[in-house]
Amino acid sequence: MIGAVIAVLVVAAGAVVGVKLLGDKDAGANTASGGDKPTASSSAQAGSSPSDAPSPSASASRSASDGPTTQPTATGSQPPSGVAPGVKAADLTVMAPVKDLGGFEVGPAKINTKQYGAALIQERSCDFDAYTEFDLNREWKTLEFTAGIDDGSQNEKGRVSISLDGQPAAFSELVELGKPITHTVDVSGALRLRVKVDKGCDNGTVVIAAPTLRR
Repeated sequence: MIGAVIAVLVVAAGAVVGVKLLGDKDAGANTASGGDKPTASSSAQAGSSPSDAPSPSASASRSASDGPTTQPTATGSQPPSGVAPGVKAADLTVMAPVKDLGGFEVGPAKINTKQYGAALIQERSCDFDAYTEFDLNREWKTLEFTAGIDDGSQNEKGRVSISLDGQPAAFSELVELGKPITHTVDVSGALRLRVKVDKGCDNGTVVIAAPTLRR
């Protein structure tokens, strides 16, 4: 009887020892695999913070502190005539007048059967001289043009004058239908150019065709 009890106790003790050894083995395996240590990705996530990245407001502040960028304006660098200094010839009909065209119109015309694509045209003025002025900026040497009466005009004559800086007219001629006048005026050193058609109820459609400035 005593021998049987001792045998049972021995078996029970062996079972406890086996369970203890199995538990120690499992704990060692977990330690070797790094189960209790934080992973590299979790460490990196823990080490970074929102304060390390540049914020949009900080970037905007740096850009604002650099100051605004000033863009050049088109009018700031243009001469009064609107023609760049390097241009050797300019059509007067596309230049900006000092004030306005003063009774003239710009368009095509036909003089003595010859068609002109660009001209200063004055149809008729009974009560006042029609004139317009241009700022030459003392940059031009000559003005070339053909003056005449448009072939479709009802009346057949009109007086054209070209003057510079308030001086007596450098050109003043009575033009007639079918008799155009081609002329070149010296405008060297001139500041202000005036183109005028004298008033007259019997005026025809006066044309200053292809007026061209040259340096």
